[in-house]
Amino acid sequence: MLYKNRDNKAGDVLRIRIYGFVLHEGILTAEGTVISSSRRNGAVVEESVASFANGHKITNIGPLSDVPPHTAIAYARTRLGQKYKIFSDNCQHFVRKCYKLKSTSPQRDTMLAIGLAALAFIAVF
Repeated sequence: MLYKNRDNKAGDVLRIRIYGFVLHEGILTAEGTVISSSRRNGAVVEESVASFANGHKITNIGPLSDVPPHTAIAYARTRLGQKYKIFSDNCQHFVRKCYKLKSTSPQRDTMLAIGLAALAFIAVF
């Protein structure tokens, strides 16, 4: 299992790619589970690494800030059951909040920019 690898530590942010371009992120715990805001489950959940990965390759991107891992994990657990919202409370917003960073979703922002550019292109032609 991934969490037994010495390079993976509690508090690390794990990422998988779905359909080649959609990213899903969660926080690894000391117990070897992952806490994430999951579209598949509709809420913030704590699940096994295997369930989180759902057959996809996992990339460890490490902690997102200097917030102690136990602090990020404790905050993440207080959010268990919180409803998933694609535009305001998705997995990227969630892990950034846990690490006391600005609640953003780079993936969402990129998709919105592409969508707006496509609309502008269509409007011109």
